[in-house]
Amino acid sequence: MCYSILAFIFGIILPGHCKKGEAMPLEGQQLGRYRLVSLLGSGGMGEVYLAEDTGIARQVAIKVIRSDVALRAGTDAASDAVRRFQREMQTIARLNHPYILPLFDYGEGTMSGLLLPYMVMPYGRDGSLATWLKQRSNAPSLAPSDVAHIIQQAADALQYAHDQQIIHRDVKPSNFLIRVQKDNPNRPDVLLADFGLARLSDSSSSVSLTVAGSPLYMSPEQWRGHPVPATDQYMLAAMAYELLTGRPPFRGTLEQLMYQHLQEQPELPSRFNPQVPAALDAVLRRALAKQPEARYPSISAFARAFQDALQPAGSQINDSYATIDSFDMQSGNRVDFPTLSADKQHPSLPPVTSTPAPVQPFSQYGGQSQAAGKGRGFNLNVAASRNGLRCSVTFLAILVVALGVSSLPFLLSLNHPATGGTSTSPPVGQSATVAPGTGHTPAATPTPNINATATAAAGATQNPYPPNSGTLALNDPLQNNNNGYNWGVDNNIGSCKFIDGAYHVIMPQTGQFHYCTASATSFTDFVYQLQMTITRGDQGGILFRANGGQGNFYYFHISRKGLYGLDIYNNRTFVRTLHGGFSAAINTALNAPNLLAIVAKGNTFDLYINLQHVASASDNTFSNGQIGVVADDEGDVTEVVFRLAKVWTF
Repeated sequence: MCYSILAFIFGIILPGHCKKGEAMPLEGQQLGRYRLVSLLGSGGMGEVYLAEDTGIARQVAIKVIRSDVALRAGTDAASDAVRRFQREMQTIARLNHPYILPLFDYGEGTMSGLLLPYMVMPYGRDGSLATWLKQRSNAPSLAPSDVAHIIQQAADALQYAHDQQIIHRDVKPSNFLIRVQKDNPNRPDVLLADFGLARLSDSSSSVSLTVAGSPLYMSPEQWRGHPVPATDQYMLAAMAYELLTGRPPFRGTLEQLMYQHLQEQPELPSRFNPQVPAALDAVLRRALAKQPEARYPSISAFARAFQDALQPAGSQINDSYATIDSFDMQSGNRVDFPTLSADKQHPSLPPVTSTPAPVQPFSQYGGQSQAAGKGRGFNLNVAASRNGLRCSVTFLAILVVALGVSSLPFLLSLNHPATGGTSTSPPVGQSATVAPGTGHTPAATPTPNINATATAAAGATQNPYPPNSGTLALNDPLQNNNNGYNWGVDNNIGSCKFIDGAYHVIMPQTGQFHYCTASATSFTDFVYQLQMTITRGDQGGILFRANGGQGNFYYFHISRKGLYGLDIYNNRTFVRTLHGGFSAAINTALNAPNLLAIVAKGNTFDLYINLQHVASASDNTFSNGQIGVVADDEGDVTEVVFRLAKVWTF
């Protein structure tokens, strides 16, 4: 019989069906007394097989640990790796808890002269918590009381591990096996699996260990390479958020996730699940605090606070657990926590800096695309790829993994200069690497008539955005190029053209975006509003304070994934993302109009989507320039139609 692992990344065992022709390289082989029957799945640490224990005739799951490099049995490197592996196994073997998956056995085998360490665990027929959640697609979120049951068991297991001086470092739904209770199928018991093993590596390499972690759940200090016991609390809180809402706290690319976990606050879970009380919002906010010392003093304290927050109004609860939040939920202002005692303070974390990657010089002529390194990055000790790939311990690794796994070599086609009406336009079609927006900020829930209101506002001549004043300096329906603003019209790598009374921007090449500017415009303090409709593809947006000839601009974009971002480009090089994340204000359907607006006053920017304020940001890089429009191909041919451009100046 063939099995697959649909929801396990690193060590979760569950039945399924293999794809036709799926390779099982060790199927039928013998490791010690265990015969490998079929491949269950694979992850960053190796492969997991269904196996037969020939000694006592039972089925088990065997994880074959893969090293970073091939370790030949009998070498010094292999001996050193075995010693490290045995220390890891001895540590795990000490764990004896009802909610921790036990270790049956471990050993080292050889295959074709190569070292194959392995660990033997129970085979979980009920599968993982992640798979169970996927099977509940008609009810992706759980009742808070059912989540509390799961969190209590998980916290018990993790607190036990912490008491043994062990940090898990990879807490997520796919790392919990479940036992389904027939009398209460909505409350499975959980078994914590796959403690964060160090990956075996050649000891002669410059980096001998990598640490566990999954980007959807990783804490800020884990991104920086400094996991502490409170790291597990953060990850468990992120998992609780997902159980309550049907979505993780943050979503996006690797770079977006990194920025959000380091810098942004998630939206309140009660926004997505009305059963979540305000007290539970506060508990999760504290457990998801950016600094470890701002979280609960232990993971068991977090679990107690979670339970207390669900007590009926007026019940006697422990105030120190349930009601403190690191951020005022209405204003977003910081609220001071009682800090841990001096002996329990964590060392300060290294600062995070943003550095642009170098980009090769661009030819002023022609329509070729030049690839260059993706611009955004952090100085990290630990970095992780998306989709559950393991972390590497250099910034270079995160850059390479992000480029290879995320498949986002974002190139853009530059078109017109933004030097006001005084300079001439160079030829169009230049290219440079770009990066997607990041970050996250709460967005107001759309009201039922928001689309009609936004559509009406698109045609109004009075400024609808605070301070609701200003002079209407540009009012262009974008039906043609006859209004004197000199919108770019070209057909190079991408194209900008007027078709059937609207301005169409098209980018046919995956991973690139194309923009055109109104070269006869130059604005300093203003409101720029425009209606955009994605008729096919992925993403679009607007440029402002742009100088296309030099490749300088701010780029405000939205995608059909519900993400937005505000990025800076200088000399055709991505500099950083000022703000971004998920917003429910975005109409994500094809052919659905979205009304974008940016209020730029001095160095302060306010972003609006369909009349809803989604973010504020500050930057003083550019003080004036042109306006423009963008079509951004993240994976499919993208066409964005623009109408009803307006600018009010102050």
